Amino acid sequence: MSDLATLRALEHSLSIAGCLGAGDRLPLLDRERAGLDDSPVGATLVDGVVTALALRRCGLTAVPDAVWQLPNLERLSLADNALVALPAEIAELRALRKLYLFGNRLLSLPDSIGALAELDTLDLSHGNELTTLPNSLGHLRKLAVLYASDLKLASVPESLGEMRSLRYLNLSHNRLTVIPDELGRLASLLELRLCDNALAALPDSIGRLTALVELHANGNRLASLPDSIGALRRLRVLRLTNNVLTSLPESVRDLGRLRHLELRGNRLGALPASLGALRELVELDARSNRVTSVDRSLGALDRLERLDLRWNPLPAADVATDRLSVRGCTVWL
Repeated sequence: MSDLATLRALEHSLSIAGCLGAGDRLPLLDRERAGLDDSPVGATLVDGVVTALALRRCGLTAVPDAVWQLPNLERLSLADNALVALPAEIAELRALRKLYLFGNRLLSLPDSIGALAELDTLDLSHGNELTTLPNSLGHLRKLAVLYASDLKLASVPESLGEMRSLRYLNLSHNRLTVIPDELGRLASLLELRLCDNALAALPDSIGRLTALVELHANGNRLASLPDSIGALRRLRVLRLTNNVLTSLPESVRDLGRLRHLELRGNRLGALPASLGALRELVELDARSNRVTSVDRSLGALDRLERLDLRWNPLPAADVATDRLSVRGCTVWL
C-alpha cells in the first residue's frame, strides 16, 4: 500500500475517533514545522512519502494501525492524547528520529521501542504514569535528548548508560532515590536535570561526566556531594537549591568554569575558601542557610555580579562582602 493510500486510511480512522470531520483531509505541514512538539494535526509528504505526522490533542486512546504502516516516518507526535500503552508495532518505524509522547497516560513502554535505532529525540514527560523505563532504551545509541520528567519513576535502568550519544537528560519531578553508577558512562552528556526527586546522594561516577555543562539537582535530600564533582571542569551551572547540604567538598575549587552556583535552602554554616577559587563565578545564591562566615578569598572574585546571603545569621560587617560591594558587586545581606 502506498503512503498516500495509508494516509487516506488514517484519515478515516481519525474521523471515526472524532479528530477529523467526515471526508476531511489531514492538513499538510511544511518541513520546518513537521513533527515538532508544538505542531498541529497534520502530515508532511515528500515525493509522495509521509515523513512526519502530528496527531496532537486528538483524544486518542489507541494509535490507529495505519500509523505503523508508514515506514519512512521520521517525526511522530502523539502528544496530549489519552494513550495508556503503545503496541510492539512501533518497532516498524525504523526511520523514526523524533518521537513525542508527552501529555498522555502511558503506564509502560514496549521493549520494542529499543529497535528505533535512528531515534535522536524522545519526549515522555508530563502526565504519563511510567514507574520505570524499559532496559531496551539502552539500545538507542543515537538518542541525544531524553525528556523523562514529571512521571512516577522510582528507578531508571542501568542500561541508560549505554546511550553514548545522549546530550540532554531530564529526570526531574519523579520518585528517584538512587541514580545508577552506570549513568557516569554518558560521556557526551551536556545537561543533567534531577530536580525534585528523593536523592540522598549523587554517585561518585558523576565525575566521569566530563562534558557536563549544567547540573540541576534542586529539591532533593542531598546531605553531601561526592569529591568527584571537582572533575566536572566544563561545568558552568550548578543548582543545588533546597537540599540538606552542611558543607561542600574541597574539590569544588576545581570547577574553574562555573558561572552560576545556587545553594539556597541548605544547611551550610560557611562559604569556604574553595569557592574563592571559582574565578569565572558570576552569581552565587546562598540564601536561607546557616552561614555565619564568608571566607575572605571570595572578595577577590572579580567577575561576581551578584551574591545573595539573605536569611543567614551572618554578621553585618564582613571583609569579603564589603570588598565585593565596593567593587560594584550586588550583595544582599
